[in-house]
Amino acid sequence: RFDLHQPLYVCQTCQHQWTPELKDLLRSGFWPASVTNSTLYTLDLLSSFQELKVISPGFSRRAFAKLLEHRTKIGGR
Repeated sequence: RFDLHQPLYVCQTCQHQWTPELKDLLRSGFWPASVTNSTLYTLDLLSSFQELKVISPGFSRRAFAKLLEHRTKIGGR
């Protein structure tokens, strides 16, 4: 999970400024968790949850959220 402010890109040649759209985020491997795109998840994270559900159908979203929270703390975020 990445909590962020929407980036602003600037073309070095023409100085045109723009922020990424939903299609840009998806193409880069991220999925927005909110309509403002302030929270993004990597697509491989969603795939991991899907794989866990196939392997262990009793695995809950709450357990997955606790697992992610634990990994976040270990990672120093």
